[in-house]
Amino acid sequence: TLEIFFSFLVVFAVIVFAVYYTDNYRRPLGFVYQNVWYIGVERRAGSDDKDKPQQLETSKRVLAALRDIGEVESAAGVWGAPYSRGNWTSGRDNKKTGKSIHFGGNHATDDLKDTLGLQMVSGRWFGKEDDGASYKPVVINRKLARDLFGDEDPVGKDISEPEAKERVEERVVGLIDDFRKNGEFAELSGFVLYRNDLTFKPGARGNIQGDPPRSLLIKVRPGTTAAFEEKLLARLQTEAKDWSFSIKPLVEMRASVF
Repeated sequence: TLEIFFSFLVVFAVIVFAVYYTDNYRRPLGFVYQNVWYIGVERRAGSDDKDKPQQLETSKRVLAALRDIGEVESAAGVWGAPYSRGNWTSGRDNKKTGKSIHFGGNHATDDLKDTLGLQMVSGRWFGKEDDGASYKPVVINRKLARDLFGDEDPVGKDISEPEAKERVEERVVGLIDDFRKNGEFAELSGFVLYRNDLTFKPGARGNIQGDPPRSLLIKVRPGTTAAFEEKLLARLQTEAKDWSFSIKPLVEMRASVF
């Protein structure tokens, strides 16, 4: 009887997991991985304020060089790339319901929307119009908008932590379709994208707007083959001799999670 009981539990658990992951797989992914390559960045030691200005200038130079390559349609810097293991999570309280909302996050340069094919629902993507603003421009997905604001329009609202010591308004400038960084089998959750303008701000602790990207993403032209990797790596090393890079198409990273 015990063997039958535990066998039933195992079968039940398998069915539950199968239904759960099948349902997740059917949901929209929110980005395009085809023809997108990941470039991991390893910088030399040193992460304090005296090193950041040079690292940020190198990041700008590398991104500009990538965009200048004929095979590359667009290039962007991010903290965490799609299908990568690193995750950044945060939380807020819904003022109306009192419930704690947990969501994922990332920071990205201005070209991420075009590189990953993100779909705007309302508002706008962040960009040059946010230069010098007193607020931090953010873009959130539908799920986070529903969790925080229900049926209200989230554009223009502040999602910063009310009790933060050095509070700066985190203004929602745009809304994108639901976005799942970790892939097709990942649960749908709220997500926020902060703008990284690659501008150094002395003394600003935890300033994600001025951190060198840990990863680079490029959208290559259709038909680009693996042979391009050698040319790409050579150009990267020319612009950043002290850095090392690892290159992999997102389609290969996607395969590793299946």
